[in-house]
Amino acid sequence: MDARAWPPGYTEWPAPAALRGAVACLWAQVTTGADRPGLVLRRRCHAAVGYGPKTLQRVLRFRRFVSRIDALPQSPGVLDLAAFAAEAGYADQAHPTRECGKLSGLTPAALARQRSLERR
Repeated sequence: MDARAWPPGYTEWPAPAALRGAVACLWAQVTTGADRPGLVLRRRCHAAVGYGPKTLQRVLRFRRFVSRIDALPQSPGVLDLAAFAAEAGYADQAHPTRECGKLSGLTPAALARQRSLERR
């Protein structure tokens, strides 16, 4: 399947190859008008990754946010978390704060500090 058939922005997701293939297959079924595509999507998503499509969306958006943090140089400086949140697809700065708390147990700033220390 070529990249044009994938969801917008999909080729930028830092996801394993098996997950990319599963999402491409799911997207193809949804866009081709399969019977009850929402149910098909949910079942296939659960089979492929272990949770539903909305949770997958949250996790992948969070991974995009973390990858933006990881791409920072080692030098200390001002961290523009709001810009990273917007680039990752969050509507405002409150969303990544809640999602960081739910998915990592840390605030975005604490997560950035921890990941910076781990890279040293």
